[in-house]
Amino acid sequence: MKISNRIFNILQEKNISQQDFAEKTGISPSVISDWKRKGTNPSADKIITICRVLEVSPNYLLNENIDLDSFEEGYYSSPLELELLNIFRGLKPDLKNRLIGYAQAISDMQNEEN
Repeated sequence: MKISNRIFNILQEKNISQQDFAEKTGISPSVISDWKRKGTNPSADKIITICRVLEVSPNYLLNENIDLDSFEEGYYSSPLELELLNIFRGLKPDLKNRLIGYAQAISDMQNEEN
């Protein structure tokens, strides 16, 4: 599967329009349309930005044998870490900040116990 096809599949899964994607990545809508129409792939210098906006790893985007629900051996330390990451990705920005605060408080409590 081409990288561009994978991008469009993720956009559909996450219900992100091409226009929103273009605005968030800073990539011209006409360039994104070319990926679809001409079957071309994004340039390498855009991959990190694309992954950041889509909230996927470069490994996920570039490797067609990995799905969002799979545990990537060596990429995450445990399936539990992946589960937490998926929950985090689904939160609104203010709730993400709140969760980070909770995690920091729990980490601080653990450090005090040691």
